Amino acid sequence: MRQIVIIDDSDPDLLYARIIVEQAHIADEVLTFGTATEALEFLAASPRPVDLILLDINMPEMGGFEFLDHFEHRKVELGTCGRAYATPCHHEHACIRCPLLRVDPNQLPRLQEIR
Repeated sequence: MRQIVIIDDSDPDLLYARIIVEQAHIADEVLTFGTATEALEFLAASPRPVDLILLDINMPEMGGFEFLDHFEHRKVELGTCGRAYATPCHHEHACIRCPLLRVDPNQLPRLQEIR
């Protein structure tokens, strides 16, 4: 299931972007947020990563670049994926559950923290 998040403080722009994405049939689910803070809260609670984020750069509360800084700090990299190139991922990129995850030894404390 492909999921796209659109973040923009302009309601008309959110609507237009949603219509374009839906008519292009590139996502099964399109989620829209009027602020970057709302989007970060959703992403932090989401059980899986989204496939694409369309982001307005100039927003009043938190701009696009500030959102990207926050988003980058939330990223967790535990290791590398051991599955063959172009083979399907059965875990929807929830790598922590995958037996093919090759854990980076430097990330073992982070893995214990997550569990």
